[in-house]
Amino acid sequence: MKKKVLLITPSLDRTGSEMLLWYLINNLDPQRFELYVFSLRKGELYRQLPERIGKSAAYRVGKWYHKIFRGLLKLFGTEPIGYQLKQIQKSFKADLWYANTILIPQAPPAAKAIGVKMATHFHEFMYAYGFIKSAAFKAIVEHSDALVGCSPLVCERLKALGHPKVLLQNSFIDAQKIKPDAQRVEALRQQHGLAETDFVWLISGSMAYMKGLDMVLAIAEHFKGQAVKIIWVGGDLHNGLDYYVKTVATKQNGQNLIFTGAIAADYYNYFALADAYLSLSREECLSLAMLEAASLGKPIVSFDTGIAKAFVKEGMGLVVDSFNVADMIKAMEAFRQNPSHNAQLLKDAAAVYTVEQQLPHFEQLLESI
Repeated sequence: MKKKVLLITPSLDRTGSEMLLWYLINNLDPQRFELYVFSLRKGELYRQLPERIGKSAAYRVGKWYHKIFRGLLKLFGTEPIGYQLKQIQKSFKADLWYANTILIPQAPPAAKAIGVKMATHFHEFMYAYGFIKSAAFKAIVEHSDALVGCSPLVCERLKALGHPKVLLQNSFIDAQKIKPDAQRVEALRQQHGLAETDFVWLISGSMAYMKGLDMVLAIAEHFKGQAVKIIWVGGDLHNGLDYYVKTVATKQNGQNLIFTGAIAADYYNYFALADAYLSLSREECLSLAMLEAASLGKPIVSFDTGIAKAFVKEGMGLVVDSFNVADMIKAMEAFRQNPSHNAQLLKDAAAVYTVEQQLPHFEQLLESI
């Protein structure tokens, strides 16, 4: 008999946690698992879900009458997300609810109320905990039958809470999808005016403070006038920090700093044209972008965050022990002067975190809850 799983997620956009869910949806054995997806928003991948997968979005992004109904629920003191999940459960009859993030704290109490098994996947780390009210965070922990951590470090923190079932499911990538187009890579080089002598650093992720967006100005200024380019692949958050960094970069004539915005089609082509991957993140759990870079044999220079120190071995790049931008600049200088690395070593390290290696473990994990 198939196990029915209701997957609960914020958006199905192309963020790290959503991509992991996407790989899961497209690779889980349909003979063993029947899936239904509930999303708070209709992101790009929501519209691309396979036809065999049932789906619905929160009332607030639905048709006009859904929005009116949501208003009525709130007027009469009923929490809309929990109500909608319970309605889905009546028809889908899931064996397990699986929240792909801690950012939907309404799910665990709703699952508890109707007696359905609940798992919450923690892609987030300590900084993100601050975005959840203490009562909501407590409810996630107490009403989830299992807490799933995306890295050993995350699991270590979750075990400290005393939960009886903390499970590890490393984040992973779909290496089969990482296939740059050589002609397109060359076209991008020409589009951005990259010379053959330029050393190109790639950063991937949302343009956010926690990703080190504030540091990139000092780095770009240091390398100004040198054959060094920094490309940031990722969407901005339309906030004051975005405005500040872009404005100052323009005033500094920062032609060595390139922001691509959120992209999909050329994502891996930008990785391919880079000489090295740069991580300025102040906090990471398990960086999918780092794995993607390694799968292409690209060396990595990173602050000591997430799995960086455990992952980046000799011959794969450098890890900076501090979070000081001056120390990072020194590491970038050192690596640029001696960029030797073992591409195969990087590819082999990334291969551990692929769909092929991790999916059997994920299927066992779902069966065990």
